[in-house]
Amino acid sequence: MSNIDTLKTGVVYFPMTLSRNKLTHTIQEADPAAYPNRSEIEYFLEISKPEFLGSNNYVAYPRLRRKEKMPYNQVGVTIYEGATFTQIQNLLDSSLTRKKPNHQQNVMTVAWGMTSNFKLREIVEPSIRDASLSVQQIIKSGISELDYKLYGDSFYSKIWAGKFLTFQPNNKIVGKTSEEYLYFLTNFIPAPRELHLRVRALKKDGSTETLTPLTSNNIHSIPMYQVVCIPTGFTQLNLSADTVQYEVWLSNENNERISEVRTYLVDSFYQHQERNLL
Repeated sequence: MSNIDTLKTGVVYFPMTLSRNKLTHTIQEADPAAYPNRSEIEYFLEISKPEFLGSNNYVAYPRLRRKEKMPYNQVGVTIYEGATFTQIQNLLDSSLTRKKPNHQQNVMTVAWGMTSNFKLREIVEPSIRDASLSVQQIIKSGISELDYKLYGDSFYSKIWAGKFLTFQPNNKIVGKTSEEYLYFLTNFIPAPRELHLRVRALKKDGSTETLTPLTSNNIHSIPMYQVVCIPTGFTQLNLSADTVQYEVWLSNENNERISEVRTYLVDSFYQHQERNLL
């Protein structure tokens, strides 16, 4: 029996902000000792995104303005909490897009627009603080609010690292003409120079065959922090008619596995009509 590629070791995954969850940002309070008159203090948050895809020039949205929370007393100590900006996901998510595959697509493509980077700038007036924070990455994605409270931006670097972006069940039953697609996030290093879709096909006679039906040769280079769309349907992969089950995974240019393994069970029964939902 042919083997599944060995999982690559030493892979480091990076966090991603999820644009479909509630996002907040708190600016630390101005020093109460240095600025005892709190009525004059105002907090501003500036959110910037690239002017266009791949641009190094950032364009800022109109600044968000807040007054700081009312201080409160705790065990004889006055507590200041700064200013919290809520619902900032509304600005970030609106600039991201979903991209469905082309009809009967049979090559890997990059789903441009599903991810982006952004910067935050904290401003406290009058002339108290002006600080630009490090660049962050965001993906048009969301999970339950309970899970987001537990995992936050580490969801794609810990819980879902190396997995395909799908909640469909494994061991899915598919027809021979079904269009199937998986999406994969490239938020890790070392970054692959190539992506190989590897397939282990199980035949009716019990034999197996490992194939590489698709590569990323049509993509100039594998971009970091992007989502790649991979066709995985029976006909799209040009599998032989005697295939009854097949497993798919992604490997790099050295055929070191960088993703989970997913299994498809082939429905060989005649279907009068079939409908594909993308």
